[in-house]
Amino acid sequence: MTTSTESAILEKKISSLEFSGEFKALSIQMGYATLQQVIATDPAIVQKKEGFNYTWLGELIEFLMKNNLLHLLQPIQGNNGI
Repeated sequence: MTTSTESAILEKKISSLEFSGEFKALSIQMGYATLQQVIATDPAIVQKKEGFNYTWLGELIEFLMKNNLLHLLQPIQGNNGI
């Protein structure tokens, strides 16, 4: 469950957040307008999208860490396939 502060960041357009131009362009290419859309997508699916690369993922992780949101990339308990 996300807090209202987390939701406010996640629901903003990626284009309005502090990301590089490359991150923003690749996000659009992959079909993501908000971080909420990224977070809601299974990581295995994200990795298969055209435009995905580990530089993009690194920038996403760095942003989430800076905003204390990295925990949102954790799989939901019991939903990790293990």
